[in-house]
Parts: sequence; C-alpha cells; structure tokens
Amino acid sequence: MHLRTKKQILSLLLVINTTIIFAQVPAQNDLVCPGEKGKRYYTNPSLQNSTFIWEITGGTYNSADYNRLDSVIIVDWYERSDIVNYRLRVKEISEGGFCEGEWVEVDIGFKPFSKVILLDGKNELRICSDKVPYRLAVPDGFEYVEWMSGTPNETRGKYYYVYQTGKVWVNTTSYGCQSSDTVWITVVDKPVLKLPDEYLLCKDTIFSPGDLGYYEWSTGDKTPTLYIDMDMEPVDLSVHFVDYDSACVIDDTVKILACRDAIEIPNVFTPGGNDDINRVWRIKRIEKYKNAIVKIYDRRGTLIYECKGAYIPWDGTYKGKLLPMDAYHYVIILNDENHTPPYRGTISIIR
Repeated sequence: MHLRTKKQILSLLLVINTTIIFAQVPAQNDLVCPGEKGKRYYTNPSLQNSTFIWEITGGTYNSADYNRLDSVIIVDWYERSDIVNYRLRVKEISEGGFCEGEWVEVDIGFKPFSKVILLDGKNELRICSDKVPYRLAVPDGFEYVEWMSGTPNETRGKYYYVYQTGKVWVNTTSYGCQSSDTVWITVVDKPVLKLPDEYLLCKDTIFSPGDLGYYEWSTGDKTPTLYIDMDMEPVDLSVHFVDYDSACVIDDTVKILACRDAIEIPNVFTPGGNDDINRVWRIKRIEKYKNAIVKIYDRRGTLIYECKGAYIPWDGTYKGKLLPMDAYHYVIILNDENHTPPYRGTISIIR
C-alpha cells in the first residue's frame, strides 16, 4: 500500500530552458539550431534520491561529466536530417527502483535558420587579377554577418571584397543559430598572349599564343594554334581567349599584312608647307627593311633622290632646292628574304 501511494504521488517535472513541463502532458516541443552543441535540459525530482533514465534520438551526450542517471543532461544535437525524428525523453525512478514515473517526451524541431554557404559549397576559387577587388556575398536574411581574412580589412555586412590571395571566413547568425564557412581565394596574374601587333604574312604561318585555355578566332577556329595561308588577304585577326586556370578573359588582335602591303606609301606630300606631318615623304614600316633602296625620278627620267639602307624621308628637294609642284615617279626595292617585287608608283608635290 505504501508503494502504491508513492507511485500515485509521483509527479515528474521536465524543465527546458526554465520552461516547466508536467509529466501528464504527453509531448512537448523544443526548437534547436541544427548541430547545436551544449543544449542543457534538467528535471525537478518529485522524490528524494531519484535517478533518471534519459534517451536521446538525433543527438548525443555532451560530456562524461554528466551522469545519464542525473537530473541534468547536456546534449549535442546532430545536423538536420530528414531520416531521424529528433526526440528527448526522460523517466524518473525512485530510490531502490520501487517506483517508476511515466516517460516524458520532448519532440525536437529546428529553428528556420539559414546555413551560410559560400560559392555553392566550393572550398577554393581562382580569380583573375583584373577581377580584383572580387566581391563575395551571403544571401539576405542573416541577423549578423562577420567576415575575416587575417588582414586588417575585417568587416561586417552582406558583402566582402577580396584584394589578395588568402583564406576568407564568414560567421553568421540566423534566428539565434550560428553558422560559418571558409573559402581559399587565389588571385592569378592575367596571362599575356604571345601575339604581335602586326605580322607580315609572306609565308604560311602558325600562330601559337602559348597558354592553355579556350580559344575562339575571328576565322571561326577554336584551336590553340592557328594555321594561316600566305594567300590570306590583309585583315585584323582577332582572338577571344579564356584561361582555364584563372578564368581570365583576353581579347587580342593582330594586324595581318600581306608582303605587298607591308609598307604604306603616301601619294602626296607638301614640302616647305606648314603641315609638319606631311612636309617630308614618310613611308610607313620601311624601317623594317635594312637593305631597302628608294629612288625618285622626275618626268624626264632624271634621278633626283636615292637612299640605300636606313631610309631618310625625302624632303622634296633636288640639289638643295625645293622642286615645283608635279608628279614624280618612285621605285622601292625592299631586298627582303621573300623577294618582294619592287614597288612602283607616283608621288605628287602640292602646296
């Protein structure tokens, strides 16, 4: 009779964060952060010297310092899982085990917090130096965001700007739950394509800029090396390049010059005038031909100018005197290895 009375008066209390839950209530709820560590639960014993049996589903005991038979327990909850129903329950047993209380269960739910994830879960990112400063961002909805990188530019807020190679940490708080993520950023120097500004196309040629990546030439080719037939017409040949290593993007152009069009020859100039640019007869790119010969004749066939080797622009004079307005004939021999035929034409003096 005495034992029955004890069992009848057994009143088990479960306290969760100072909220008292009576045993006769079949289930209660508690919201936790996924992966939350050190969550403390305790009961108010209804009898002296009672012991307690705790059962945890979806978590584990935090420390061996807390006896499973004690009225206090500290739980480390696991990360969220759709497979496990998270639950905590406890039962009081009187001294000597003569009386047992009913199980008191607490269903564990998760706070609707957002876990911060940088770069879709990537742990490393390589960026091109021309993208610096590179902006990292977290989604909206976090109550607190703190960025760290081991440099003096720690900051708070949605965005963080990367200026150099290194590790970046972000710590966030959402609905009182903390989460963090890290990423290693490598800043890569932008590669340089080995293409000349101009190329004199006097024979079949292969262009090979030399860097690994994705190529798209204006010819439609998408190969790292490009074969060019010597019969190609003069053109501005462009290439779009994306570096595989750093995602650097480079757009470059090389001016293709046919052998016959290697030099540019004006057909008129103004010696003795006020136009400083056209006061002498300038032949573009002739300086590339160290053995070139330039000859100029008047209408009667008299040789009035000749230059061999390094070209000195003709100033429109003959024997120190300015020549009259007229048309004069020229012959330009490049003497190059491709045996380019001589250039012949007319140059006019105007004033």
